[in-house]
Amino acid sequence: MKIFIPFILFAIIASCKTSKQTSASLMEFEKNATTAAVEDSVLQSLQKQYDIVLASATENYAWVRNVNYTLLCKKGTQWTGYTYYKNNMPPGDKKNYIPFTLTSATVDKEACDSLLNFMLANKVWNIKGDADKGFCQNGKKDCVINDAATKRLWVITTTKFIAPSYYAPDFYENCCPGDEERKLFLSVTDTIESMVTIKGAEQ
Repeated sequence: MKIFIPFILFAIIASCKTSKQTSASLMEFEKNATTAAVEDSVLQSLQKQYDIVLASATENYAWVRNVNYTLLCKKGTQWTGYTYYKNNMPPGDKKNYIPFTLTSATVDKEACDSLLNFMLANKVWNIKGDADKGFCQNGKKDCVINDAATKRLWVITTTKFIAPSYYAPDFYENCCPGDEERKLFLSVTDTIESMVTIKGAEQ
Protein backbone atom coordinates (compact mmCIF):
# COMPACT_ATOMS: atom_id res chain seq x y z
CA MET A 1 0.00 0.00 0.00
CA LYS A 2 1.51 3.29 -1.11
CA ILE A 3 1.11 6.27 1.21
CA PHE A 4 0.93 9.70 -0.41
CA ILE A 5 0.66 13.17 1.04
CA PRO A 6 -1.62 15.15 -1.31
CA PHE A 7 0.00 18.17 -2.89
CA ILE A 8 -2.86 20.32 -1.65
CA LEU A 9 -1.78 19.52 1.90
CA PHE A 10 1.77 20.55 1.03
CA ALA A 11 0.42 23.82 -0.36
CA ILE A 12 -1.51 24.52 2.82
CA ILE A 13 1.52 23.78 4.96
CA ALA A 14 3.75 25.91 2.75
CA SER A 15 1.36 28.84 2.88
CA CYS A 16 1.59 28.83 6.67
CA LYS A 17 5.37 28.90 6.74
CA THR A 18 7.44 32.02 6.78
CA SER A 19 11.00 32.12 5.52
CA LYS A 20 12.06 32.72 9.13
CA GLN A 21 10.39 29.49 10.29
CA THR A 22 11.95 27.55 7.43
CA SER A 23 15.39 28.90 8.28
CA ALA A 24 14.89 27.94 11.92
CA SER A 25 13.90 24.41 10.89
CA LEU A 26 16.96 24.12 8.67
CA MET A 27 19.12 25.19 11.59
CA GLU A 28 17.50 22.47 13.71
CA PHE A 29 18.18 19.95 10.95
CA GLU A 30 21.83 21.01 10.94
CA LYS A 31 22.01 20.32 14.68
CA ASN A 32 20.65 16.78 14.31
CA ALA A 33 22.27 15.61 11.07
CA THR A 34 25.59 13.83 10.54
CA THR A 35 28.53 16.07 9.73
CA ALA A 36 30.22 14.42 6.74
CA ALA A 37 30.39 14.18 3.00
CA VAL A 38 28.42 11.28 1.57
CA GLU A 39 30.48 8.36 0.25
CA ASP A 40 28.79 7.90 -3.13
CA SER A 41 30.70 9.95 -5.73
CA VAL A 42 27.61 11.13 -7.64
CA LEU A 43 25.86 12.21 -4.44
CA GLN A 44 29.10 13.92 -3.40
CA SER A 45 29.06 15.90 -6.63
CA LEU A 46 25.45 16.94 -6.09
CA GLN A 47 26.25 17.86 -2.48
CA LYS A 48 28.88 20.28 -3.77
CA GLN A 49 26.60 21.76 -6.45
CA TYR A 50 23.41 22.30 -4.44
CA ASP A 51 22.29 23.79 -1.13
CA ILE A 52 20.09 20.82 -0.28
CA VAL A 53 19.38 17.44 -1.89
CA LEU A 54 16.31 15.31 -1.16
CA ALA A 55 16.35 11.74 -2.41
CA SER A 56 14.45 8.48 -2.27
CA ALA A 57 16.66 5.47 -2.97
CA THR A 58 15.65 1.86 -3.58
CA GLU A 59 18.57 -0.44 -2.80
CA ASN A 60 18.57 -3.97 -4.25
CA TYR A 61 21.03 -6.49 -2.78
CA ALA A 62 19.55 -9.84 -3.78
CA TRP A 63 19.77 -11.25 -7.34
CA VAL A 64 20.49 -7.90 -8.98
CA ARG A 65 22.58 -5.38 -7.09
CA ASN A 66 21.75 -1.78 -7.88
CA VAL A 67 20.38 1.42 -6.41
CA ASN A 68 17.71 3.59 -8.03
CA TYR A 69 17.56 7.19 -6.81
CA THR A 70 14.96 9.89 -7.36
CA LEU A 71 16.42 13.27 -6.46
CA LEU A 72 15.21 16.83 -5.89
CA CYS A 73 18.07 19.34 -5.70
CA LYS A 74 17.78 23.00 -4.66
CA LYS A 75 20.19 25.84 -5.42
CA GLY A 76 19.03 29.23 -4.20
CA THR A 77 15.34 29.29 -5.10
CA GLN A 78 15.57 26.88 -8.04
CA TRP A 79 14.93 23.12 -8.04
CA THR A 80 16.29 20.47 -10.41
CA GLY A 81 15.20 16.84 -10.52
CA TYR A 82 17.29 13.78 -11.39
CA THR A 83 17.02 10.05 -11.63
CA TYR A 84 20.24 8.23 -10.82
CA TYR A 85 20.83 4.53 -11.42
CA LYS A 86 23.91 2.90 -9.84
CA ASN A 87 25.00 -0.54 -10.99
CA ASN A 88 26.64 -2.54 -8.19
CA MET A 89 27.07 -5.76 -10.16
CA PRO A 90 30.60 -6.95 -11.11
CA PRO A 91 31.70 -5.50 -14.48
CA GLY A 92 31.74 -8.82 -16.38
CA ASP A 93 31.63 -7.63 -19.98
CA LYS A 94 33.59 -4.42 -19.41
CA LYS A 95 32.96 -3.17 -22.94
CA ASN A 96 29.23 -2.86 -22.35
CA TYR A 97 29.31 -2.26 -18.60
CA ILE A 98 27.52 0.92 -17.48
CA PRO A 99 28.39 1.82 -13.88
CA PHE A 100 25.73 4.52 -13.54
CA THR A 101 23.36 6.84 -15.35
CA LEU A 102 22.24 10.31 -14.21
CA THR A 103 19.29 11.89 -16.01
CA SER A 104 17.89 15.37 -15.45
CA ALA A 105 14.17 15.75 -14.87
CA THR A 106 11.43 18.36 -14.76
CA VAL A 107 10.07 19.28 -11.32
CA ASP A 108 7.57 21.79 -9.99
CA LYS A 109 9.17 24.47 -7.80
CA GLU A 110 6.13 25.12 -5.59
CA ALA A 111 5.61 21.41 -4.96
CA CYS A 112 9.30 20.99 -4.05
CA ASP A 113 9.20 23.97 -1.67
CA SER A 114 6.05 22.59 -0.05
CA LEU A 115 7.59 19.15 0.35
CA LEU A 116 10.72 20.58 1.97
CA ASN A 117 8.60 22.65 4.38
CA PHE A 118 6.54 19.56 5.23
CA MET A 119 9.69 17.54 5.93
CA LEU A 120 11.15 20.25 8.17
CA ALA A 121 7.86 20.81 9.99
CA ASN A 122 7.62 17.07 10.71
CA LYS A 123 11.27 16.83 11.77
CA VAL A 124 12.37 14.06 9.43
CA TRP A 125 15.75 14.01 11.17
CA ASN A 126 14.02 12.09 13.98
CA ILE A 127 13.30 9.12 11.69
CA LYS A 128 15.55 6.32 12.92
CA GLY A 129 14.74 3.58 10.39
CA ASP A 130 14.49 -0.09 11.32
CA ALA A 131 18.17 -0.91 11.84
CA ASP A 132 17.90 -0.91 15.64
CA LYS A 133 14.17 -1.41 16.16
CA GLY A 134 13.19 -4.47 14.16
CA PHE A 135 10.56 -4.58 11.44
CA CYS A 136 7.33 -4.81 13.47
CA GLN A 137 7.01 -2.47 16.45
CA ASN A 138 3.78 -4.13 17.60
CA GLY A 139 5.58 -7.42 18.22
CA LYS A 140 3.93 -9.29 15.36
CA LYS A 141 6.06 -12.30 14.39
CA ASP A 142 4.48 -13.65 11.19
CA CYS A 143 5.50 -10.80 8.86
CA VAL A 144 8.31 -12.36 6.82
CA ILE A 145 9.65 -11.42 3.39
CA ASN A 146 12.90 -12.43 1.69
CA ASP A 147 14.99 -10.82 -1.05
CA ALA A 148 13.10 -7.51 -0.89
CA ALA A 149 14.61 -4.09 -1.41
CA THR A 150 15.63 -1.52 1.17
CA LYS A 151 14.37 2.02 0.80
CA ARG A 152 16.42 4.97 2.03
CA LEU A 153 15.61 8.66 2.53
CA TRP A 154 18.46 11.09 1.92
CA VAL A 155 18.48 14.72 3.05
CA ILE A 156 21.84 16.26 2.21
CA THR A 157 23.10 19.79 2.86
CA THR A 158 26.52 21.13 1.93
CA THR A 159 28.12 19.66 5.05
CA LYS A 160 25.63 17.26 6.64
CA PHE A 161 23.13 14.51 5.88
CA ILE A 162 20.61 12.04 7.24
CA ALA A 163 19.92 8.71 5.54
CA PRO A 164 17.43 6.54 7.47
CA SER A 165 16.36 3.29 5.81
CA TYR A 166 13.68 0.61 6.07
CA TYR A 167 13.73 -2.91 4.65
CA ALA A 168 10.58 -3.59 2.56
CA PRO A 169 8.72 -0.70 4.22
CA ASP A 170 5.56 -1.03 2.10
CA PHE A 171 5.27 -4.73 2.97
CA TYR A 172 5.74 -4.17 6.68
CA GLU A 173 3.41 -1.18 6.75
CA ASN A 174 0.72 -3.46 5.30
CA CYS A 175 1.54 -6.43 7.54
CA CYS A 176 2.16 -4.62 10.83
CA PRO A 177 1.01 -1.00 10.55
CA GLY A 178 1.32 1.60 13.27
CA ASP A 179 4.94 2.80 13.15
CA GLU A 180 4.52 6.58 12.88
CA GLU A 181 8.12 7.19 11.79
CA ARG A 182 7.75 4.62 9.02
CA LYS A 183 4.49 6.27 7.90
CA LEU A 184 6.25 9.62 7.64
CA PHE A 185 9.17 7.99 5.84
CA LEU A 186 6.85 6.42 3.23
CA SER A 187 4.88 9.62 2.79
CA VAL A 188 8.06 11.53 1.98
CA THR A 189 9.80 8.93 -0.19
CA ASP A 190 6.65 8.11 -2.18
CA THR A 191 6.07 11.82 -2.79
CA ILE A 192 9.64 12.40 -3.96
CA GLU A 193 9.27 9.54 -6.43
CA SER A 194 5.96 10.92 -7.72
CA MET A 195 7.36 14.41 -8.40
CA VAL A 196 10.05 13.65 -10.98
CA THR A 197 9.21 13.56 -14.68
CA ILE A 198 12.01 12.58 -17.05
CA LYS A 199 12.54 15.11 -19.81
CA GLY A 200 11.20 13.80 -23.10
CA ALA A 201 9.15 11.05 -21.45
CA GLU A 202 5.54 10.57 -22.50
CA GLN A 203 3.08 12.24 -20.17
